[in-house]
Amino acid sequence: MSRRSMAVLLLVIATGAWGAEPALERILPTERCGGFFFVQLAHAEDPDRILSMLLDTGASHTVIDPDPLERVSGKRVPPGKRARLPKLAAGEVTFSGISARVMSLDHLQIVLGKPLDGILGFPAFRESLLTMDYPNEEVRVRYGSLPVPDGKRILRTYKEKRRPVIRLDFGTERRLVLLDSGSFGGLVVNDSADLRFVNEPIPFDSSLRIDRVMIRSGARLADDLQFGGTRLVSPTLVVGNSTDLVGARVLRHFSVTYDQKNRRVFFERDEDTPIEFPAVREIGWAVRPRRRGLEVLRVFDGLGASRAGVQPGDLVLAIDGTPVYERDLCDHDPEDRSSVRVTVERDGRSIDFDIAVDIVVP
Repeated sequence: MSRRSMAVLLLVIATGAWGAEPALERILPTERCGGFFFVQLAHAEDPDRILSMLLDTGASHTVIDPDPLERVSGKRVPPGKRARLPKLAAGEVTFSGISARVMSLDHLQIVLGKPLDGILGFPAFRESLLTMDYPNEEVRVRYGSLPVPDGKRILRTYKEKRRPVIRLDFGTERRLVLLDSGSFGGLVVNDSADLRFVNEPIPFDSSLRIDRVMIRSGARLADDLQFGGTRLVSPTLVVGNSTDLVGARVLRHFSVTYDQKNRRVFFERDEDTPIEFPAVREIGWAVRPRRRGLEVLRVFDGLGASRAGVQPGDLVLAIDGTPVYERDLCDHDPEDRSSVRVTVERDGRSIDFDIAVDIVVP
């Protein structure tokens, strides 16, 4: 076996009953939070040592923060190195031999407002069928394979850095798009060339990648899209990313099963009605995490943050009275807000702003 193959995660059913019931599914202990699934992994020999890992199908490898790595392994590994994780258990499922990149995830924790020990990459489930059941808020695994793609509910996936990629028709243009459970967005593209919109995309916020901040614009497509067997009615589209992708705001309508070995994915819904997209509502700024809060990089003309008087360089310390570090993404839903109160630090002074949440894509 090659060194690279040895680094691939081995998934073992701890009860040993898998061979007798090949279709038996195991439910992983997870927390559903802000459109994301966090898998709870415990040290196989010391269940009190637990990791909370973001399950990210858009990640081609597993990442772990050096502090929780030391907590579960007893070893201090500096950022930039690789580490072999100890045997970990997620309920009745045992994970062995995970090779992870060591990287500080403090910046992501600030944005999420909750502890994040690591990112569980898509290759961790190479030996099994992985089901992310959004409507039932469950993550399940089993051995087996999906049927041959039918072009509707079961689609072919394409090899792209060990991540699930499908073909999607955007009107007259066909693109390869990543199925990314680690993205809170809906439909996101790198560029808008050759796409037809109801109105031109306008900039409204930023997205935090693992290594950079990207400015994003939004608009509503003039055409409906066919996503497997489901019609997406004039969906909103976000422009500004390194990869074309489908994020959790679309995936949340489905139970999605990934068959990595056979390069297939199964989209299952309880109903066949088209999916409609609500208006996009934002306050209109781009921020990046800093040690004490969120630094404002840009405010966009005409939107709430700009009208309220927020300026680039302001350091956001609290939102609605809650310190940035203590916000919990699980309780945050900007879609039902009309305004937010933001506390910033500017030139050593603390200033409060009441910022309107504007409709940026009707």
